[in-house]
Amino acid sequence: QLIVVFPFEKTWYKQRNLDVQYFGHPLIDLYKKQTSQKAKTFSLVVSLFPGSRKQEIKYHVPLLLKVIRSILKTNPSVQFIVCLAPSVGEDEIKQLTQLNNVKIKPGCSWDVFNASSAAIVASGTATLECAISKTPFVVIYKTSLFNWLVANFILSVPFVSIVNILAKKLVVKEFLQYQALPEKIAKQTLKLLQRPEKTAEELSSVVNNLGGGHAYEQAAEYIGNY
Repeated sequence: QLIVVFPFEKTWYKQRNLDVQYFGHPLIDLYKKQTSQKAKTFSLVVSLFPGSRKQEIKYHVPLLLKVIRSILKTNPSVQFIVCLAPSVGEDEIKQLTQLNNVKIKPGCSWDVFNASSAAIVASGTATLECAISKTPFVVIYKTSLFNWLVANFILSVPFVSIVNILAKKLVVKEFLQYQALPEKIAKQTLKLLQRPEKTAEELSSVVNNLGGGHAYEQAAEYIGNY
């Protein structure tokens, strides 16, 4: 018996004659429980999610520093919030904290997303959280040359972001490795700030495939009745 958290997993396993159930994704419940879900004001606030692993911080912080400076050249009014993962210390992102327009927010990512009108997010679970909160965003990811070559050799997926994989098309722009150029990322982020509601609508269609909530309860009931 198998219980999965993504709809495409159910299809994949069923094609291989496995008994599989899908009750939605648990992040839907976490979003409803852990946030006030305030209506977005679409102010000029960009949240930054550099990741939670040391290697991600190593490569993403210098990149984000350049992105911030590029955005501020075009629009000095933009404010930034860095969401600090529990595994990351403030000293590891001190390059960002030295800028006047940047604030650090440890803890709840949902609150940061709700306070933002756009986001720059390292590929990972945070991209799905971002989509659930209806926050327009771009995906970034950089790693060592060796890891990048290995990943390209092993993986055969058209996208790295789970949001695009779920949508089966490019809903959010991905800036990966050599394509992760500060000017391009800044340009796309500023574009999202101009029309955030348009991207928010596209994200809604993706989130609708993740169920209406109560995934844990439904899974528990299924297991209890089996």
